[in-house]
Amino acid sequence: MLPFVLSVGEFLSKVRYVKRIDGHGTRKQIWTVCPDCSLARWVYPNRSGVCRPCSARRKGKTQRVYGKRIVDNSTGYVRIRLFPDEPFGAMGGSNHWVLEHRLVMAKHLERELLASEIVHHLNGVRVDNRLENLALTKLKEHPHHTFTKAQAARIKELEDELSALRERCKPNTL
Repeated sequence: MLPFVLSVGEFLSKVRYVKRIDGHGTRKQIWTVCPDCSLARWVYPNRSGVCRPCSARRKGKTQRVYGKRIVDNSTGYVRIRLFPDEPFGAMGGSNHWVLEHRLVMAKHLERELLASEIVHHLNGVRVDNRLENLALTKLKEHPHHTFTKAQAARIKELEDELSALRERCKPNTL
């Protein structure tokens, strides 16, 4: 049965009860139109009256889409949609999304990357996918690179703090 078209805000008095996944009791669902996406579907009633995908979008679990390019707000990485018939398309897996920094490195090396190969952002900025900012490491070496960078930053911070303390404690020689 195909869903029929309803206008936004229109509610049909169709109610059904579905078994809970854990097997204890039932949950109420209503047939309605989501005010955000305008699709008619069975939804669990909630305070906002929107379907689950739109509800997640409202809570900030969203992704900004730029054509085939997405900046994932939860991880900060840029993903690109590639299909299997495109070059390096097999790197996208079953969902056809590949991380942009891995794609940049694969194009540079002219081969697909192995799962054990990690592309490291040297400056730590996940959306800066310039080749100069990327380094290819092995899975075992990656924590070392990250830890070493964090140590160097902490050492610099402590040196700056020490020089500031020395300036404050310097005796006035007049």
